Amino acid sequence: MERATSTLTEISQESPIAAPETAAVRAVIAENIDLPYLQDIGRRHGISEEAMVNEIYDSICDMVIYPRQIVRIKDRDIPWETVRSRFMKLTFTHVSNVLNRIIDKKLGIRNMHSYLISTLYTESLCGTLAEQSDLHDDYLKEARGAPYYLGG
Repeated sequence: MERATSTLTEISQESPIAAPETAAVRAVIAENIDLPYLQDIGRRHGISEEAMVNEIYDSICDMVIYPRQIVRIKDRDIPWETVRSRFMKLTFTHVSNVLNRIIDKKLGIRNMHSYLISTLYTESLCGTLAEQSDLHDDYLKEARGAPYYLGG
């Protein structure tokens, strides 16, 4: 049986980012992920999907605003500063990729918060590469042929 691991360690005793800075950080994140557009898409699919968009946004903000010593992601301890930096770089594409996965009931996600944090972190590392790979896959196959294929 798969062992569920907690994604977050204890939040440090330091206070979160000061209130004026918190609002500014939330605004930057909202702009980076194009929150109004994500909310509009969610709204078109129903109130529960709009709520999912808002929960993802709140989770990103929570991870960025509240200092921790480390964040546990996929059984690895990652310094909070690293995770914070990656989350500040999330874009519409990253969040939409996560949303598209979350609505797949076949995943059988047991710990949604852990799944969300680890998936957002992974998306921040390679989501753009995956998207570009999908976009250019057919074109490159046609243009390049199969240079590593030994057939014959």
